[in-house]
Amino acid sequence: MRQTPGALRVCGYCAAKPQGSVCSRCEKTKPIHFRDENGDGLCQPCWAGDQRNRQVCVECGNRRRVYGRTETGPVCLQCRTRPERTCAICGRTGPGTISRATGKPLCDLCKGHWIVCSGCGDNSLVRGGTLKKPLCARCVNPEPDFWKRCRICNTTWQLTTAPCTRCSLAARLREVFAADDGTIAPELDRLRERLVQVDRPI
Repeated sequence: MRQTPGALRVCGYCAAKPQGSVCSRCEKTKPIHFRDENGDGLCQPCWAGDQRNRQVCVECGNRRRVYGRTETGPVCLQCRTRPERTCAICGRTGPGTISRATGKPLCDLCKGHWIVCSGCGDNSLVRGGTLKKPLCARCVNPEPDFWKRCRICNTTWQLTTAPCTRCSLAARLREVFAADDGTIAPELDRLRERLVQVDRPI
């Protein structure tokens, strides 16, 4: 967090926003991450999805965002080589990452695993503990400032501001149930609301 002259605490993104420009794609005022040959600026999310930010992966041959480079050329997320680690939650050894929540190894299976938290009883993504005693984000680290929030509902404690699983489900169901004119029949809207409220939206 950063301190403003008015003694209000703001995140780095909001602190940089006044110095931002209008993104030529999403037309929102944001810090500009890339400018093309015409001087048109793109914010970080728009640049991340731009085809000019893609290269052909030397492993699979698909044109994708570059996540690593080898002696033979660029590789995508699926093809990049990652070290084998023993997951601190399940004990399995395999490709994984270091959890930003705990600083311990986390395998790909546990990264998206929904559990009933042994600390508070909530249904949530596992963030720590073990398979026998899994812990949610709040129970791993109860400090609110450590976590970010879903940018749609602003309630889910998570490591990024990306839409949470429940909000992503709600958006997908709106697309599925909407008619050609964008409206949703009342009975389908009630079904959508019930589906969004399931214990494990994943």
